[in-house]
Amino acid sequence: MTISFMRVVDRFAGIPLCWAAGLARAVLPKRKPPSLETILVIKFFGLGSILLASPALREIRRSSPNVTIIFLTFAQNAELLNELHLVDELWTIDPKSVFTFVATTFRTLSNITRTTIDAVLDLEFFAKLSTLLGAFANPA
Repeated sequence: MTISFMRVVDRFAGIPLCWAAGLARAVLPKRKPPSLETILVIKFFGLGSILLASPALREIRRSSPNVTIIFLTFAQNAELLNELHLVDELWTIDPKSVFTFVATTFRTLSNITRTTIDAVLDLEFFAKLSTLLGAFANPA
C-alpha cells in the first residue's frame, strides 16, 4: 500500500471510526491500575521520529525500570527498534499490501485486548489508526 492511499483511507474511514470509538469508550467501564506496569507506545511513520522518541523511552526505562514497554509500529521500523534495545516487546503492522495490513492489524488488536495496558503513549500524528488502537487498550 502506498502512503497516499493509507492517508485517504485514514481520512475517510478514520474520522467516523474515531467518533464511534469515542462513544464506545464513554460506556466502557474505567479501571484504575494499582501501579504503572505496562506502557504501549505507538509510532508508525518515520524512522527519524522513532529516533527522536528514543530519549523519552530511555527516560521511561530509567525512571521506571520495572515497566514493560511495548512498541507498536510498522514492520519496516522493527530493525531500528531492535537495535535501540529500549523496548521489551515489539508489535508490528505490515502495510505491504491491503491483506497483510488488515491481517496484522487484527492480530495487533487481539494482542491489545488480551494485554493489560496501563498507559498509551501515542506519538503518531498522521494517522487515526493509532488513536483507535490506543482506545482499545482501555487504559485508566
